[in-house]
Amino acid sequence: MLIFSNNHKAKPNQSLPAMKKYYYAKGDKRLGPFTLEELIDQDLNKETLVWHDGLTDWSPLSTFPELVEKLKTVPPPLKVEKSAGSKTGFKKGTIIAFALIGLLLLVGGVFFYPKWSNTRKFNQAVSAFMATDSIQFGVFNELATKNYSNAYYILGLHYQRADDSIKAKAAFENALKTEYRIPALFELYRVNQSDSNEYKKSISQDFDKWVAAIKPTDWLSQRAAAKIYQIGVGVEENTRKAIEYFELAANCGSVWSMVLLGNAYTSDGEFKDYAKALTWYRKAADLGYAHAMSSLGFLYFDGTGVSVDYKEAFKWFSKSSSKNCAYGETCMGMVYMGGKGVKQDFDSAKYWFQRASNNQQDKSEFGQAFKRAGQAMQLAAIQLESASKSSASQSRVQGSSSSGGGSYNEYVSCYYCGRGFYQQQGYSKGTGMDCAKNYKEALQEIAIAYKAGYSEDNLKYLLNSYNNGEWYCTRKCVYESGNCVD
Repeated sequence: MLIFSNNHKAKPNQSLPAMKKYYYAKGDKRLGPFTLEELIDQDLNKETLVWHDGLTDWSPLSTFPELVEKLKTVPPPLKVEKSAGSKTGFKKGTIIAFALIGLLLLVGGVFFYPKWSNTRKFNQAVSAFMATDSIQFGVFNELATKNYSNAYYILGLHYQRADDSIKAKAAFENALKTEYRIPALFELYRVNQSDSNEYKKSISQDFDKWVAAIKPTDWLSQRAAAKIYQIGVGVEENTRKAIEYFELAANCGSVWSMVLLGNAYTSDGEFKDYAKALTWYRKAADLGYAHAMSSLGFLYFDGTGVSVDYKEAFKWFSKSSSKNCAYGETCMGMVYMGGKGVKQDFDSAKYWFQRASNNQQDKSEFGQAFKRAGQAMQLAAIQLESASKSSASQSRVQGSSSSGGGSYNEYVSCYYCGRGFYQQQGYSKGTGMDCAKNYKEALQEIAIAYKAGYSEDNLKYLLNSYNNGEWYCTRKCVYESGNCVD
């Protein structure tokens, strides 16, 4: 039996020594307290800062002998390869993935950027065309040289406006393999009359499918559909459908379509509606379209659907001409030649007609026609000035014996019924129009005559005065015989 002496017994009031507690630092965090055994299990190294009660400051673990000794008995960590899902693996995978994406973007950019850039250029130029009715030739010509196929149709329209039928035909033929195939066929029908029946047949075969697929924002195709319905090329003539598609294009922002819509509402027939015509002309005019300003001015000049207001007409003609619009310049010449709302001034009339005929800035749909009208009207103004001076001189001599105006028998005014005049000159109009109902129509008829190659003498006598809402042509008569000489 072992017997313990009292020397080994704890004294009743004697406490056991306190166990030391350790803390260590990880970054800016203080972790602990830990016993010595617990501390060794932590992720430590000789540089880890450690502290325990009784120390004034933190010290590296290497300064604690008891900790250094314990660390020697701890086996080193296993060197295990990181799995694909580990943090390091993820980083490497991410870097590789981004590198591949960057490479693909670089290669794709080299391949796709030119196409994207061409599409952007095309869309921007088409938007400008829609809002101004002016074709940016440089852009579309550049795109065509790069074989951007949709540019060919608009390039054809440019050459058509410039009266270059050969280049227009080539451009439209290149457009036959694009989404503008039917519009291109329609323009080929107009440019190349020798093959017109073939073009009409092709339009007839594919028109219904094409027109049903027109996108709501494709104002170019909508406008083309309206023109095809309006004239009846390959389909039955349908004014209602023409107005429907002109309105779709106008609502997309096509200012040219707004004017054509206004023209449709001022024509004779069941769809005549001057209030709607005024609305569409004004809308295009407010958007800055100069030709719409002139069309709006004509309503006030002729008193079409509104009261005659020469001051308002002159205002819109002035705005139009200030934008280098051949239509507006021709209208200004017409106002001064006729003395309507202004003092008759042949010098001013000739100035404005000359500006119209020499206009190089107006690239719009109507521009070319009114340049030709300006050339013809300039000749008419010269002749009318001469006639006016001659009549005034003759009036002073014969006025007392003329029986109320006989001094003007040298000039016989008759309705400008173009059909008879054209047929007499060996040229058939073939339009079905019997008479020019207003000055706007007369200008268009004069432009046709000028383009057809009429002599200056014939053009001089086409237009004389405006009376009771009808325009007249003047044919010089030899008083003694009573015969008209055209």
